[in-house]
Amino acid sequence: PADSQQRKKLTIRSSHDGGRTWSRGRLLDPGGAMYSCLTVLRDGRLGLLYESADAEGLVFVRFSLDWVLEGASLPTVAEGRLETTGKFGWWLERHEQKLQETRAGGVQLAFLGDSITQGWETTGKLAWEKHFGGRRAVNYGFGGDSTQHVLWRLQHGELDGLSPETIILLIGTNNVRHGDFTAEEIAAGIAEILRGLDEKCPNSRVLLLGLLPRGATAADPLRIKCEAVNALLPALADGQRVEYLNANSALLEPNGHLSTKIAPESVFVA
Repeated sequence: PADSQQRKKLTIRSSHDGGRTWSRGRLLDPGGAMYSCLTVLRDGRLGLLYESADAEGLVFVRFSLDWVLEGASLPTVAEGRLETTGKFGWWLERHEQKLQETRAGGVQLAFLGDSITQGWETTGKLAWEKHFGGRRAVNYGFGGDSTQHVLWRLQHGELDGLSPETIILLIGTNNVRHGDFTAEEIAAGIAEILRGLDEKCPNSRVLLLGLLPRGATAADPLRIKCEAVNALLPALADGQRVEYLNANSALLEPNGHLSTKIAPESVFVA
């Protein structure tokens, strides 16, 4: 904990001289945190188990060594969900399913994102069939994903060998909700995904969507942060291969409130 008075601001530090001096470190948890224990995982990442006051229990997190040593922003560092049980025990199985769909080829439209995108398979199924059923469209949305998880999926084959006409990218709202990331760091993660798409699918056009509004009103802190990210996204579009679209005006009432017709719970969960 990087606080001399309280057990909070859990920070990961590194030393290059046997512990004589230490880096400024990476803030892992700004809240109450204590009794931490580090380990090295099978894939080379670091794992850390600690007690969290906010979570009211034990928390296990994973991060790359590069994030600590090179000062890389976590949203730009690829991270897979490699567990086979628990909340994301389904994640690797879905990744394998998407690899099979990719190998089948012929993809015209690729939708890439989190649960807002994955939701086209369930609650949005009829709309999907109406608008995209006549085209070879594949849903690469994974519930709970942040930019770092999309980067891992791109680096592990999900779009290998494809050349869709268009890739629709909507990602970043989970970075806003989970983690102490700045708008600049989140936008950097999105920019890293665009670079990955340029490498994997150089002939595909990309429609980059702005983050959807969170919270019931414009004063909601998460809404404010989403808009801060959106303010940075137009600079990532070149108007040719990458185009940017912010559709939030169609989702909000004139006073800025999130329409209950669009989101009955007044929040987009991703």
